[in-house]
Amino acid sequence: MGAANEQRKQRSADDRTENYANVGSVYRRDFDFQGRNESYTLNKDLQGYITHEPTVQEIVTLADQIRDLKKQNILQTMLPQDVTVDFLTSRDDHRDRNSVGFQIEMFYQKDVNGHKQLSQKLLRSSNNITLTLQAIKDSVTQIRSRHIQRFESSRSKPQVRRRRKRASVYDDQAIDRMLRLLRQKSSVTPDNCHSLPNHRLDLPGDVAYGASSQFESEGRTALRLAHFLSMYLQNVMPDENFGNLRGGGILHIDQMFAEVLANVMGNYKIYSSGIFFDRYTFQDQDRSFRELFGPEAFRYKGSFYAVNTAGYSKQYIEQDWFSMAKSRFSTNTMGTKVYKLRAYLRSDSNGSSTAKHEHFPVTYKAATYKLGFWTRPYFRCDGYVNAWVLKYVVPFFGVNRRKLEFRGVTTVEVPLNLLEINQCPMSFNVPNAFKNTARCDYFSTKCVPLAGFPFMRGAYRCNCRLGFEYWHSDGKFWIEGSLLELEYEKKKAGLFSRLKY
Repeated sequence: MGAANEQRKQRSADDRTENYANVGSVYRRDFDFQGRNESYTLNKDLQGYITHEPTVQEIVTLADQIRDLKKQNILQTMLPQDVTVDFLTSRDDHRDRNSVGFQIEMFYQKDVNGHKQLSQKLLRSSNNITLTLQAIKDSVTQIRSRHIQRFESSRSKPQVRRRRKRASVYDDQAIDRMLRLLRQKSSVTPDNCHSLPNHRLDLPGDVAYGASSQFESEGRTALRLAHFLSMYLQNVMPDENFGNLRGGGILHIDQMFAEVLANVMGNYKIYSSGIFFDRYTFQDQDRSFRELFGPEAFRYKGSFYAVNTAGYSKQYIEQDWFSMAKSRFSTNTMGTKVYKLRAYLRSDSNGSSTAKHEHFPVTYKAATYKLGFWTRPYFRCDGYVNAWVLKYVVPFFGVNRRKLEFRGVTTVEVPLNLLEINQCPMSFNVPNAFKNTARCDYFSTKCVPLAGFPFMRGAYRCNCRLGFEYWHSDGKFWIEGSLLELEYEKKKAGLFSRLKY
């Protein structure tokens, strides 16, 4: 047994000697390893022969000394002429470097204690890194192929849109804000509006959610008037004649007042309507230009009135809605649409003539309904309207040589009390001040807004979902929102209520 162990140790030492022999050749010189003087010799066949079994630290120190001597170009001067020394540098090919690194790594694996001591130093050394560039490329390729396979497998699976189940989307903060807004609205009256600050006379813009669709008919009344003014200012020339027919004249003051009065008298929802010209754009009958001209009509206690707002102490061009429209359309008319009118002339009362007008078709550019805008709710405290209103503003254009020119705006005002609010759940990006305030049980019911109840809490109903049933036989299949709001107020007051939550 003892002889077998000795032979095994000798073979292990020989293997380590042969593995390190490829690193380089050793010349005849004495080296000092950890305080011991040891002699190493080299035969002329470049086969490294070590007289004793060195440690790992001695081998590394020897390799460092050989590398330093090679860099200083003094290694060849210390060797005989028939002896050459080859040492692998960082410029050798990858194959030799990898083979040397692999052999050294296997050698360190045999010497566990030495490997543990030098592991950190070898990891920091760039010459002993075993992962080559090709290995890195292979690993990246494998990772990329795995990602591609995962992506293709995910695309092959059917995409199912999942919706988060919610038992209730009732928002306490939203209901508190809604109550504050309702209290602010009810606190302003025609009697005290003059003594209140300006911020008390305005409501946030999300209170007017739904005004563009509910009051579209009233908004298009102002749009029709803006189209008439745009067409007239862009096509009609006072000095134009066509045969025995004379061209149209300039806009008349009485005609402007008649237009706004007709808008107010023709629709009970319109509290006021006006035409507001920009500075020095309205031409009077004597061909002079007025600085300001703003005819406006309004209804008050069942009667209709018309005034020229140019004489107010606070001019209308200083209002937010006018300055916003002017800054938007004075230099940029993008969004306007080209309209065409095909006008025919008649020579008798029956209209049997089909002669075309000299300018056929008559074209003009005007704004669309979406190009106009609704203002936020505000209390008009001027002695004419005295109510919470919403104003729709749309521009009209003239022509200056070959360029469109902003000439003014037309407006209509509708009462805020006729706006129907929506308390049903909505997405977070919907600008509605009353959303998520309905008290339906969203596990068993679904909220649906009710029409015909303007600016009133509880204007919704809770319809039963599939799988649930309305438990009363009263001819309905829903629960009124007004009933839920009333029962909740009773519960808060400590009175008898049919609510269980």
